[in-house]
Amino acid sequence: MDLLALASPGGRAVATPVLASARQGSPWAYGSAFTRAMSLAIDGVTTTLLSGTSSIAPGGETLHPLEPEAQVLETLLSIGALLEPAAGLPELASGTLFYRSAEALAAYERTARLLRLPALPLVPVHADVCREDLTVEIDGIVLPGSNPRGMQGMNDG
Repeated sequence: MDLLALASPGGRAVATPVLASARQGSPWAYGSAFTRAMSLAIDGVTTTLLSGTSSIAPGGETLHPLEPEAQVLETLLSIGALLEPAAGLPELASGTLFYRSAEALAAYERTARLLRLPALPLVPVHADVCREDLTVEIDGIVLPGSNPRGMQGMNDG
């Protein structure tokens, strides 16, 4: 369980849950109790907190079971859809890449290179992912303008 408290000297703090995107439906519709993201607007600055995002279809089923590269691509597209139109992947300020196996981590690195993604500040963590047939999951904090090209990240090189 998480608790979020907002305070602003000017009284201008608003938290807005993001339950669905163009690529993923509401997790509440398939029995999960979380929001896909939370947008925090505090004194005119918007921060987006991304929940763990994986290769999940709008109805809640896993897309591309146990196919790391396809899951990485689907996960990145889903994150992009969550952030649209206010921000994008390049504005990820920090995040975690949870990966089930070395193959899944290598799939992320190959896919990021092929897509020519800017270096993303992701901390890779070898761990279980929320479902047995998922190989990667990414969460993060997005601040518009926070990650200009060239910032150190895990797909440098």
